[in-house]
Amino acid sequence: MSSPGYAPPLVLEIGPSRWLAAALAGLYGAAVTALMAVALPPLLQVAAASGLLLSLRREWHLHVRRSGPEALTALAWTADGLRVRTRAGTWRHAEQLPGGLVTPALVVLPLRLPEERFTRRHRGLVLTADATPKRAHRRLRMRLLNP
Repeated sequence: MSSPGYAPPLVLEIGPSRWLAAALAGLYGAAVTALMAVALPPLLQVAAASGLLLSLRREWHLHVRRSGPEALTALAWTADGLRVRTRAGTWRHAEQLPGGLVTPALVVLPLRLPEERFTRRHRGLVLTADATPKRAHRRLRMRLLNP
């Protein structure tokens, strides 16, 4: 593929994902079940299970429903670079970090926003095939696999 400066702009609108909802519910359910099977004091089990449920709630709003104010709802990759839009409607420049995962069903894109540049904080953009238009999802995968 041509270099990103010559590649056509790519804009993805990101919606909710049923696949990710099912995966998170199953994984968190298995984690809580495993936690209850471990011989721990009941108070510690309840505290750990509460922590897991709070984590599930956060991830659900950020990645499944995309309803939290910091949830990423769109991605634009143009000659000017990579930008993401939050649920609040603000577009921010983003830096793609090394790593991630690209498969036909799932793309995990590690990103750093400008305000996070001098910290170790970064965020992962989790995109399942059912959360984006099919053609745009394919174009994103091709762009990531052929930089």
